[in-house]
Amino acid sequence: MYDKRSKTDAAELARQYENSETFPNSADLLNQIQELKMQFEVLKNRELPQPSSQIKPNIAAVLTTLIESQKQLLERQINSPNVIEITSTNDTANSIQIFLGNIMDNASEWIKEVDRISTNWTNELKLTNAISSHAGSAKNWQITQDYPYNDWKAALASIFKRRITMQEFLAHQSDR
Repeated sequence: MYDKRSKTDAAELARQYENSETFPNSADLLNQIQELKMQFEVLKNRELPQPSSQIKPNIAAVLTTLIESQKQLLERQINSPNVIEITSTNDTANSIQIFLGNIMDNASEWIKEVDRISTNWTNELKLTNAISSHAGSAKNWQITQDYPYNDWKAALASIFKRRITMQEFLAHQSDR
């Protein structure tokens, strides 16, 4: 089947090649190229007619205002930093463990975990989600505080600094 089709395709191409209308000879092609070059030169040298009517002054004023506003918008886009606000989802915010502020709670480790979870959040969002994860004495302490996030972290770590006994230290060392 394949051989018959390729033979008929070849025969058809040979017939088309013999037909001078399908494949013009080189002299005809050169003549067509010369004609196209002359048409190109004529069109290239032709002057476009100028509009006979002038733009009305109020339209010119509107266009000028539009151009200026576009320039200002472009400058704002160029000069403004690319700020992307990251928001938290409930799943992400809920992954922050509850901090009670008990003697066994480690505030520094808890803060590190909050920072890890909230890496791309704004400080305000970090603080809001961290505070919502307080309970017990940590929540009671938080009610009286009004710090920016970094100061809040330092104050929390200082107030709820974990002090371990020698027995806890030795148990921790043996677990390593």
